[in-house]
Amino acid sequence: MQAALPTCEAERWAPYQEKGYMCSDCRLIESRWNDAPDYDDLDKRWNDEKPPVDLATLRATVEKNMKADDDEDRAWTWPREGCVTNAANRAVRLARNRAYDPYYDVQDARERGETLPEHKYGYPVAEGHMNAVLAAPDDDAPRWAYVEWLRSFDTAPARGSALFIERQLHQAELLRHDPRARPAPRLPPPGENEFRTEIEAERLWARWPQPDCKGQYDTLPGLGEAVAVLRSEEIVGAYYYYRGFIEHVALKAARFLEIADELYALAPIRQLTLTYCKGLDHKDDGLLRALLASPHLGRIRALKLPVQVLDHEYAELNRFADSDLELLAGSTHLRGLRYLDLEDESHLTLHGFDALAASRNLPALSAVRHDVYRYSFPASFGGRSLGSQRRELGERPLARYAAALEANHGRIPWLHVAETYGTEEPDVEAVVEHPSALYARTPRGE
Repeated sequence: MQAALPTCEAERWAPYQEKGYMCSDCRLIESRWNDAPDYDDLDKRWNDEKPPVDLATLRATVEKNMKADDDEDRAWTWPREGCVTNAANRAVRLARNRAYDPYYDVQDARERGETLPEHKYGYPVAEGHMNAVLAAPDDDAPRWAYVEWLRSFDTAPARGSALFIERQLHQAELLRHDPRARPAPRLPPPGENEFRTEIEAERLWARWPQPDCKGQYDTLPGLGEAVAVLRSEEIVGAYYYYRGFIEHVALKAARFLEIADELYALAPIRQLTLTYCKGLDHKDDGLLRALLASPHLGRIRALKLPVQVLDHEYAELNRFADSDLELLAGSTHLRGLRYLDLEDESHLTLHGFDALAASRNLPALSAVRHDVYRYSFPASFGGRSLGSQRRELGERPLARYAAALEANHGRIPWLHVAETYGTEEPDVEAVVEHPSALYARTPRGE
């Protein structure tokens, strides 16, 4: 047992002092002021002799705890799906969320002696306008109509929603004309206060609504609460806004096949991050074939198949080989795909990308990212990594494959990303809104 000493000279001579003890084993801290009635008892409790601990027993306990932590890290999957229910239950929760009355708005109205109509204090959702947005996710017209409908409500949430949608629609229009334009910065979403690079920060800030006057995020009427129910059940691991509505979600491939109809009825999804496309053990080729045979991929414009997760060194979200890339290139449901991210897929070679280049099923593909990173921790102790994991770019294998690929297939738009978008790491929306492959003079494979 070790007493906590005064931290400065003033504390040493203060009339009231606090004495504390910390257990060197469990790190428990207990303290009392010297005028507390049980101040003397504190000294007696902590000064009692502690039975000696056998060194071998202590070492075994430490190793057991470390192994438990290690096993938990290896068993980690993302999304974790800790409380999945069924579609019927989620529909009930969504209805309750949309009927929720923000406390402060109702209280303010009551103090003014007003009785607000339902949409004045609930979440206004125009089913007709929303259905039009869901039915035509590539079209801006239903979204502009939604903006006009929101402006018919003289409330701060409705005005904020209308402004947010309008700004993102203008951003998309700008990128269609100039794919090198940079998205306007926004305030960061909750839990996103630390970013790896300035570019990532700027892009993510533009993908979330700004907080309202009470500091609440993602409470815009009709825009986020539907997918938020899936997020609360950990079915969806992340989601982002494009053109005013949630267009990107991240989830497991098997779960996507299960809930695609439900998901598309909630949000105009056009972008996916899919994990465990071949199951948790990366050996289920049948799952990958079922995914690529799904007509639900027909509306997808951007597809990300990540491998690594920062701060989870044992996580492997996907494991693609050349044969898997051949299956993807053979899918007839990806004709609208414009952006493909194969980050950290280190098992891919020239053969797999040759299948992409030869495919007639990917006429709109304009950017393929295949960045392979190196990951490290700042320190380690006793076999355990310490600190936040860091990453740095290792290589871009496509740069090595480009000459051979174009020698066989002619000019390939997705090999000239920097030329079109001004960077090797283009914003996904720039590619989605300005697919260079569709503007190429000599379409690949024609």
